[in-house]
Amino acid sequence: MHARVLTALILASAPAFAEDLTAVYPVDLPETEGDIYATDWTAGPEDVWRLSDFQYEIKDKLKIRLGRCQAVIGHDGTNAVWAFVVPDRPPKISTSFGGDGEKIEHVWVRFHPKRVGEIFPTKTVRGNGDPDLLYWAYRVYGFKAGDEYGAGNVTVIPPEDALVLDIDTLANTRRVYSIEMSKGKARYKSGYLTNTCPDLEETKKRDAVAIVEAAWQQMDSSYALFENSPEVDWSSALDDAKSDCAKAKSTFETAIAIRKMLDKLEDDDLWVFVGGELVTKNQFTVEQNASWSGVNYILGDTRPTDHGIVWTRTPQNVGYINFLNIGSEELLGELDELLETIGDTWAMIVDLRYTRIGQREIAEKIAGRFMAEDQIYGYMQKRSGAAHDDFAEAEALTCEARGPWTYEAPLYLVVGPGTFREGEQLALMLRRAGKVVTAGSPTRGFNSTGERLDIGNDVVIIAALGRDLDSEGAVIQGRGLQPDMLLEFDPSEFTDDNDPVLYKILEEVLKTPAHERLRGNRNKPSGEGEGGATTD
Repeated sequence: MHARVLTALILASAPAFAEDLTAVYPVDLPETEGDIYATDWTAGPEDVWRLSDFQYEIKDKLKIRLGRCQAVIGHDGTNAVWAFVVPDRPPKISTSFGGDGEKIEHVWVRFHPKRVGEIFPTKTVRGNGDPDLLYWAYRVYGFKAGDEYGAGNVTVIPPEDALVLDIDTLANTRRVYSIEMSKGKARYKSGYLTNTCPDLEETKKRDAVAIVEAAWQQMDSSYALFENSPEVDWSSALDDAKSDCAKAKSTFETAIAIRKMLDKLEDDDLWVFVGGELVTKNQFTVEQNASWSGVNYILGDTRPTDHGIVWTRTPQNVGYINFLNIGSEELLGELDELLETIGDTWAMIVDLRYTRIGQREIAEKIAGRFMAEDQIYGYMQKRSGAAHDDFAEAEALTCEARGPWTYEAPLYLVVGPGTFREGEQLALMLRRAGKVVTAGSPTRGFNSTGERLDIGNDVVIIAALGRDLDSEGAVIQGRGLQPDMLLEFDPSEFTDDNDPVLYKILEEVLKTPAHERLRGNRNKPSGEGEGGATTD
């Protein structure tokens, strides 16, 4: 069965007012040439709009007129970068190209942010629409984002004169029209004809309810983080989900009901898949308390290694290491060589604001180079009983010291919301090294214990079946690592020539009296690099 989005939505009556989307999505683009990658886009309930009409026409070539419809606008910051539009009643395509007479299921629209008001005129925008449309928009995004004006799973802002109308039809065909707006010219992209969003597997109401009940039961008996959402009435969440799936005609719609149920737990690290498809209403935005160009402006040119380390030495002999990737064994050899090069610094800034995923084993070996002896850096605790607060005895997580020598000078560990999963684990480990000050903003608080729950009917949930604790026994998920030195700034302060977090840390580091500036490699077995204060 091809997706019938209409059946999943409740059509609301249109309010009498209009909305100017140029005011909702003001253009805020950097002055640059060529394509701009829109990476951290998002769309929420406030980005679903009810329209009195959506239309585009090129005389004698193409006429698209949907009439009453709803649209989801995806945006990068305030810049609108894509739209997903669904008609209340499927109209026909009128065209001299391929697809004439076929009924429109949905339109995926790619356009430049400056065109949002032209494509969606104020007189047609009638207020917010049904938030459930988000799930369908994100499904289509997953299949189409990498095609016209896309790269992989990232949308690229088209040239200002470009417009793409990418249509799936009820005839199970895909019709893509690439338009040069100023000249009124269109090209039909025939290569996409059969590359439609996959058909959905049908289901019956009783099966949908059974799947939802199974998902609720498995989460109830094994999910480890209910304590992070004490206000959630979990039993009522099941009732709501069963109500949501009452009209479900496909396993995807059933998975939407499960997704909405799990959303009430407010855990960004809960994932639902059906038939291998990710079901979501939003991709989490990776916030940053950092400016990479600002870092380079302050430090001068940094130097990358081949496997994910960026480093430099300041004129005052302070080391800087940034771990962009902690997923390869080769990185460990590079770190060892790097410490031989800058181990004679009297302080080291370790920047983890960009450190996200990798391997825990690699993180442990990285941290081991900064430890004189083995350290317990945290604990793992699994659910063990029927009650939400039944847990087994906590299992200690140990980081082993790794030679041939230990960096002994102070470490300034820089963290933020971009530090998560294995990056967050590395921060917990390094926090247990010798003279360490953590600085920046709290880490994201993601779990490292996600496990697969097979619900049945090809529905899978990835959820935390255990909880990460820090070395003091505090839960990490949903809270994150709290830095010793809290440094929070307005996003506008992170510019091409300033990273205020790094600047503040450097100011603090340079307050160290000259006689306390001892080299980090002073315990090398060879005896080289012993003692010795440095000058400013």
